Amino acid sequence: MADSPAQNVASGEPRAGGPRVLELRVHGIKNTAPHDLIGCDLEQIEPVGDRDSLSGFWTQKDPPADSPTRVEAYSWGNLARTSPSSSFLKGVGRVFGQAFWFLVVPFALANAAYWARRLPAPGSGSRTLAAGAGAGTVRLFALLLSLVFTTTFCALAFGLFAVECFPATGIGQPTAMCKQLPEALDFMTGWSRGQRLALSALVPMAAILAVFVTARLATVRNLAPARVRWNEETGTTEGASQASRGGPFLASPGLWTRPHVSTVTGRAHIAACLALICILLLSDSIGSFWPRNCQTALRMLSGDCIEQLGTAMGQDVLAAPLLGLAIVLLLASMVTVAFFYPEVRAPWEDEVGNKWSNVLWIGGVGLVLATAGQLILVPTPDVVPSLPFAGTWVASLLLLTALVVLGVSGLFMRSGPAFRFATAGGSVSSAVLIVWAAGMVDDWVLAIPAIITVGFIIYYFGLQAGDKAKLEGWHGRGPGIFMFAAILTSHFLSSALVLGTRKFLQWPMDEELPARPEELWRGAGGSKVDLDELLEVPAIYGVTGGLLLFGIALALVGFVPACAWLILKRGLLPMQPPTQTGPGTRPVQPPSYFSDIDVDPLLPDEGPGPERRNLTYRRRRLSALTQRGEAAFGLLTVLIWLAAVLAIAACAFWNGAGATGYRALLLGPLRAIQGDFAGWGIVLAATLILAFMVLNAATSKEERPLAILWDVMCFLPNAAHPFGAPSYSNRVVPELARRIYDWLQAPAPAQAQANAGPNHTVLVSAHSLGAVVAVAAIFHLKACQPELDFKRIRLLTYGVQLRPYFGRFFPELFGPDVLGNCPTRGPGLISIDPWKKAREKETALPGSASLTLLDLLRDGQATSPVWRNIWRRTDYLGFPAYSHCERGNDLDVYAVETEPQRSQFAVATHGNYTATTTYAKVRGEMLADWPG
Repeated sequence: MADSPAQNVASGEPRAGGPRVLELRVHGIKNTAPHDLIGCDLEQIEPVGDRDSLSGFWTQKDPPADSPTRVEAYSWGNLARTSPSSSFLKGVGRVFGQAFWFLVVPFALANAAYWARRLPAPGSGSRTLAAGAGAGTVRLFALLLSLVFTTTFCALAFGLFAVECFPATGIGQPTAMCKQLPEALDFMTGWSRGQRLALSALVPMAAILAVFVTARLATVRNLAPARVRWNEETGTTEGASQASRGGPFLASPGLWTRPHVSTVTGRAHIAACLALICILLLSDSIGSFWPRNCQTALRMLSGDCIEQLGTAMGQDVLAAPLLGLAIVLLLASMVTVAFFYPEVRAPWEDEVGNKWSNVLWIGGVGLVLATAGQLILVPTPDVVPSLPFAGTWVASLLLLTALVVLGVSGLFMRSGPAFRFATAGGSVSSAVLIVWAAGMVDDWVLAIPAIITVGFIIYYFGLQAGDKAKLEGWHGRGPGIFMFAAILTSHFLSSALVLGTRKFLQWPMDEELPARPEELWRGAGGSKVDLDELLEVPAIYGVTGGLLLFGIALALVGFVPACAWLILKRGLLPMQPPTQTGPGTRPVQPPSYFSDIDVDPLLPDEGPGPERRNLTYRRRRLSALTQRGEAAFGLLTVLIWLAAVLAIAACAFWNGAGATGYRALLLGPLRAIQGDFAGWGIVLAATLILAFMVLNAATSKEERPLAILWDVMCFLPNAAHPFGAPSYSNRVVPELARRIYDWLQAPAPAQAQANAGPNHTVLVSAHSLGAVVAVAAIFHLKACQPELDFKRIRLLTYGVQLRPYFGRFFPELFGPDVLGNCPTRGPGLISIDPWKKAREKETALPGSASLTLLDLLRDGQATSPVWRNIWRRTDYLGFPAYSHCERGNDLDVYAVETEPQRSQFAVATHGNYTATTTYAKVRGEMLADWPG
């Protein structure tokens, strides 16, 4: 490859006579192509230095000779967008790979909850990066999500397949089977229940292995190459310890290059999942010896049934000790995950942890093998009709209950003592519901969880929210918000998977159609059988799915009158600017999303004209509408919370459905929710998801589904769940930081040797999420090279979410104390301008960290444009980076709202900032009068 006259492309180093300023352009969530970032044709770019298909730097082959800067584009989108499984899964297999990315969305949300906690200042205690309060809670929550994942596949393999699809037809006779199953499985009609369950255990184990392998492959791909690392992994970087103590969290050495969830955590998750599989299988084995009248919650805790349970355990002598070992293994895995690591990241070498985790997962594998052998060798008694597989019914209910308890505690995790009270209150409520479901107390006891829930909701809506909490995302309830989002997605996906499979197995016969047993059952070889049974699944899937869709239906019904009220009473429509009254120019209005239209300097002096002004005004309104998402989702979380509590109560009530009185009156609505809403609505949603996955796999081939969602969720280091999609920032942040360092440390050109001070400088130009990456890279550079002259780095951002989103959702990482900007409140839900109240309450507060981003870049220089941010109101994802107010704000610059390089007028939104006249003007100002 030939080098251009102004730059050394092969190595990326400056050449004598070439530009001394490097302009690094970093794309955002839109994954802009390198040639579009640079502003040239595809054939005019070439790679810089070492690169691969996932990320790399690009530059123009023949830049203009008089160019004051060397422009490079950093492309990292493939790290976030592509699936590592696509290299070995082709065709149909790729669809399954896409499905697993959907299934691990809750894991990524749990990771976001981990970083939304209140993080202690680095070096403030005995550890460099202490995990802080709530770390164990979120990690335990993540483990429960893994158990929900396992229970879902157990419900498919054990409940639907091994038991429900092979009902007994008579003592000593071959069992029937679902007609939808292939004839290749006819041999299983002669197997015992235990033998089928033992074989079916391969399904949840394969699902766990698939997720583990997928996450592991992505982890390897997302590790930073050796060429971009310093010595921070071993802690030997000079000045590293001083850089971390008292400084921002992002300036901690090794934050992006050291593991955050280790193999110890991953093995503990695997051990817990294997232990749960054994518990479910062994419980069923013991339960087969239990009398049928003890198989309901109202009877199982009675004295007679407890006595009979002892007799059943005596008849199955191997199951009881194996069950005890499985419970111990599950508890040991939970303790390991929750309390093993007191820091946010794991050590590089952990011999004790590796040995302990090996004991856990090897013990899990041994227990599975022993359980399978016990099921195969010890035949269970034939019972007609067959007993349901009750383990998944109980496990799914208990797991949802535990998740809700931890989610409620997460809502108050940043509130100090309220965190402990919320955990205690949620635990008491759950215990009361379980005891009530078992028939041990009367219905009056339900007043206890009702009162506690109402108290939580009142507390949630701000009785304790102080001024500081109002400056944080969802008033400081971010961890719980993310956790309830994980609960919603995990149970929706589980319900869709389980109910969709049942719908397939029961098709075309269903509860709504006349009973036609011949359409559902058959014997081996296609022989006819006389059965009138239907397939049953754990009630939690139908109830949660039904309540979800029931809530969506209610929301849609209420949406129309709510919009009408907003339109008529709040003035959100008609979407026209205020009419001008009287002669003269339009009056100047206070700055808001709906003030006068900014004039493009390229347009005639008389302004943009009424038609263009109206189009711009409408686009501002649409952008303002999308920016109400935080407030809307906070309200949605309360609905998710209530729906989960109602689902728990409904499933507990279902066990006592035979009672008389008011309970009988509730059976009809409950059956409608569990059957009608869940039966068809969830299946429809699952069908749409499957169609989306097939379409995505057929067109983009390698991109993950909902790619933009992955870009945002997977930025933070994966510290809570080992099976979530790993953070691409583990590679992007060190790679970008190293490119900046290499340019700054390159030998000075010969003609500049006489200059006093530094010669090479870097202007980091970042769009949208790329600005978050750039900020992290600058702080990472400070952690690794604390003596570097940071006056030689300047930052130009545009279309960013640093202040209202990242800074409020993750205050200790990107808050005003770290960036040095003004704090802001969240958007309003029903006000015309969603940021009106935030702007009115806006005040500049000094940063509490010893080093802010502005301080770092200024490095003692009070007056210099070290950071500029461009934004526009028509950008639904672009916001001011310092303040909404103009007074004292020399950082934010307002961009023209006309789409550049278009033959006809178009309103600009989130893209094409670099092609605007505003960008050229601000860029020129930042490059001029650069010290050194």
